Amino acid sequence: MIATQPKQADFDQRTPILAVGVDNGHGLLKVVLDADFRQMKVRCPSKFKELREDLLDYPTSKYGSTFYYRDGDAKELIGREFKTGELAYTTDPYGHTKLSDKAEYKIDYALHSILGALGTLPYRQVWNLYLVASIHNSKLFAHQLTEVLEGTHVVNFNGKAASQSIIKLHVGLVAPEGAGSYVYCRHQNLIDPTKIAIALDFGTGTIIPTVFAPGGSIEYREVLSVGGCVDLLDEIARVRELQIYEGGKLGDIELIRQGIENRSFLYGNSGISFREAYQRELMPWLKDRFSLALKTVQPWRKLAGSFVVWGGGAQLPGVAAAVEKFGFTAVADGSWANALGLQRLAQSRLERSK
Repeated sequence: MIATQPKQADFDQRTPILAVGVDNGHGLLKVVLDADFRQMKVRCPSKFKELREDLLDYPTSKYGSTFYYRDGDAKELIGREFKTGELAYTTDPYGHTKLSDKAEYKIDYALHSILGALGTLPYRQVWNLYLVASIHNSKLFAHQLTEVLEGTHVVNFNGKAASQSIIKLHVGLVAPEGAGSYVYCRHQNLIDPTKIAIALDFGTGTIIPTVFAPGGSIEYREVLSVGGCVDLLDEIARVRELQIYEGGKLGDIELIRQGIENRSFLYGNSGISFREAYQRELMPWLKDRFSLALKTVQPWRKLAGSFVVWGGGAQLPGVAAAVEKFGFTAVADGSWANALGLQRLAQSRLERSK
C-alpha cells in the first residue's frame, strides 16, 4: 500500500473525527463510515449533472443528492451546483456525466462523489472525515487524488437556502484497488493470510486478477483488456424488445442493472422482462473473462491457499455456482467488500494516530 503525504488536517476538535472507507467505482460509489454508534453505508450511482439554473424544488434520494459548493479549497467549484447519483440520472437519463466516460474522471469527480454521498445522510453542521480511499495504480495517482479531496469544503446540501455544512477531509491513505477487499476477506476468514491468495475483481468497468503474497502485499496485478459487468449489460441492452420500447435506441443499462440487483429482471416500469436474455448472455460473458483471468494467474495457482472473486460481478445471479466449480469463492458482499475493508483500515490508522 502507498501512504501519501497530504496537507495537515485541520480538524474541529469539538466534533468527532470519523473513519471513512471510500470505493469510488466506475459504476457505483460505496462509502462506509461509523457514526452515532452505528455503521453507515452509502451507495450512489457514479453519475453527475451540473445545474445551470436555480431549482424550485429539490427532490431527495438515498442514492444521491444535490450540493451547492459555496466556498472551500476546491476553488474551481465555488458557486457551482451539482446533482449526483440517482438524481443526476433521473434529471437527464441520457445527458448526465458518468464516471466511466473518461479514465481521468476517477480523480476529477472524486470530490463530487463524496459530497453527493454525504448529502444523503442526516444533516451535520460539521463533518470531520479521515479517509482511506483506493484507486487503480495508486503509485501513480495517489498524490493527485489526495490533492483533489484534501481540505475544507463548505456546501449547501439539497438547496442553496439550506443550512450550510463544513466538510473537513483528511486523506490518510490511498491504497491499491482491492486492498480493502483483501482486508475484508481476511476478517471474514475467506483468505488465509499465511498463504498466497488469488483474487479476481469483477467490477463494473474492469476485470482485475490479483495475486496477494502472504500478509497482503500485491505480488501481481493486471487489468484485463476485456470490460467488466458493463459489457454484460450492453449485450442485454441490445434485446429487440428493449430497443423497440426505447424508440430504436439501446436499452438503458441503469434500468437493466436495477432489474438484476432486485432479481425481478424487469426493465423499469415497462413490464418487459429480460430474464431470458440475462440467462443467455451470462455464461458466455463469464467464461471469456474467467478463462482470461485464470490464464494470467496460472503460475501461482499451485502455490495459493485462497481463491476468491469479489466486486459487483461476484453477486450476479449464477456467478457463485459457476466459479465454485473451479475452487473459487464468490464473496457474498462482493460489491461492498472494498469499502468495508478500507473503512477498517481507516479506523485502525486513526486509532494509532491518537
